[in-house]
Amino acid sequence: MKDLSTKFCSRPWEFIEIGSAKGDEVKISFGHERGMSVYNCCPSWVNNNLIGELKYNTNLESIWNGEKSMEFRKSILDGSFRYCNHTLCPHIQSDKLIKSAFSEIKRLLSIIFL
Repeated sequence: MKDLSTKFCSRPWEFIEIGSAKGDEVKISFGHERGMSVYNCCPSWVNNNLIGELKYNTNLESIWNGEKSMEFRKSILDGSFRYCNHTLCPHIQSDKLIKSAFSEIKRLLSIIFL
């Protein structure tokens, strides 16, 4: 597994996918009990890690800023990328993730406060 502790992916702050993890046909009928699955990224790239379910009475913002979404984003900031599939994610595989400003700040702080 690649060391991503100094990398950053902006996708969980810029992107949301709504649909079905299994690729099943989803009827957009918000009157039904079953909602639509919501992900911070492409489902297979995040091991189908669901951050919420969009139903007719659900506020999408509450999912976007919800606990599961925030946990997902924390995993990017702490460099673990623990919800990401390191094999399937093309951003990880291509080595095109940008250097994390957060990791650089932590590094500089460790020098200052030796």
